[in-house]
Amino acid sequence: MNTASRPATELTQGRDRIRLLKGRPGWYRLQGMLTFATAADALRMTRGWLRPKASIQLDLSGIEHTDSAGIALLLEWLRQAELVGATINYYHFPLQLETLIEVNGVDTLIRPAAATAGYWE
Repeated sequence: MNTASRPATELTQGRDRIRLLKGRPGWYRLQGMLTFATAADALRMTRGWLRPKASIQLDLSGIEHTDSAGIALLLEWLRQAELVGATINYYHFPLQLETLIEVNGVDTLIRPAAATAGYWE
């Protein structure tokens, strides 16, 4: 998957960075560190993307490291989507994220959507 030519939003906090890559309409990919240092920036980067009836697809495979702030952010996006009548689907959970979700008991709230191909085309 070639994302080099895609528009990206990138914010850096110390040595941590988070990038939001845009694919075709409604498709995004997070890359980098989703931690206490970057979660607020990631939330700001996505301000306004959830509109009524919007359908957002978010690929999480580019997350290199996360902590409980990353989980809190995923829950916040789900909450925001519900408030405006939008949907957000998460794809390709890294093992560390999947483990943290399960350990924190939110695996019934944050679930991976069925994998799909071609979303960057």
